[in-house]
Amino acid sequence: MLRRSLNVLVFALAFVLTAWTIRRVAPMPDVLVVKDKLEYFADHKDEFQALFCGSSRTNSGLDPEVFDATLRENGITARSFNLGVPAMMPPEQFWMIDEVLAQRPRSLRWIFIELLPLQLHTIGAEETSPTIRDVYWRGWRETAICLRAVWHDAGADRAKPLGVPEGWDGAPKELWKRCAKVIPPAMATWIRFAGGAGAHLALFARCQSNIGLFARMEEELGEDTSSLETRGFMPRSEVIEGEALERYETVLQKLEHAPPLPPDPVAARAYGELLARVRRHGVTPVCFTTPTSLRRDFYPSPPPGEPLLAYNDPQRYGVLYEPGSRRNVDHLNKTGAAQLTRLLGLDFVSLVQRNALR
Repeated sequence: MLRRSLNVLVFALAFVLTAWTIRRVAPMPDVLVVKDKLEYFADHKDEFQALFCGSSRTNSGLDPEVFDATLRENGITARSFNLGVPAMMPPEQFWMIDEVLAQRPRSLRWIFIELLPLQLHTIGAEETSPTIRDVYWRGWRETAICLRAVWHDAGADRAKPLGVPEGWDGAPKELWKRCAKVIPPAMATWIRFAGGAGAHLALFARCQSNIGLFARMEEELGEDTSSLETRGFMPRSEVIEGEALERYETVLQKLEHAPPLPPDPVAARAYGELLARVRRHGVTPVCFTTPTSLRRDFYPSPPPGEPLLAYNDPQRYGVLYEPGSRRNVDHLNKTGAAQLTRLLGLDFVSLVQRNALR
């Protein structure tokens, strides 16, 4: 019995060591847009002083040429690159920034980081059928953030009765309802946490063991939006109109009267840790928000004391919310992108001149 247990332990350790080694020597999985941008940056990493990292709102909303020109007009010489990727949300966003820092670019001075809410599963991904976008970035640090978020949500639901597990019916369902009424709140929190944590731990194991990562899995992002010839920027010329415009105006009206969402302490802590890592590499992080109209993304959770260049204010930045500047409910077109980029550039120059960056 002891020999059998030792054999199992040796096999498990050998498997983990082999998977760890393969993951560090194998090429990055074929992740649409992400791989192209990281490889391009690796080949040109010492050419850029500034990077923009965020979601599709960054990808199609910040033009490096306009930004560089704005800085140049104000006495700052810099060359920038847009690392924005559709559906790029934290913790995946954190992974990408860490990958950039690991390349140790010698000229990089600033990383502009779009503040976003934590999204633990990539858009369109289901736990039973994850896409490659939902798996490839799940290292130890990123999984720890996911588990913190699950624990926070489990604690926030402490006063609520436990829900019935999906698929349960009949006698098991009724028995569960009776038991749930007498389960202490502390135990209920752990049950909720276990239910949510299992999916993240399974994806972490899949990532670390390389299962399926080097065979292209189903992608749900559509067209390639890497746009390397425009330094990562994806300009879009469409203008919102018709039914989409009516829906957009309704969204803005609801947003104006909706109560603000509470800050997310898990996101604030995770961004604080990210900014500290950026600074340890001798790079200055600059936090910003885009002119979103999604209520979920409208109230970011910046770390305490961090300067924030926030453009999600329809009253102050009405020009960014005008229909002529939008291509759909949540994204700018090329005209809006030029306006946002120039505003960001001017506000950044002001921060530099006032020595307000840390």
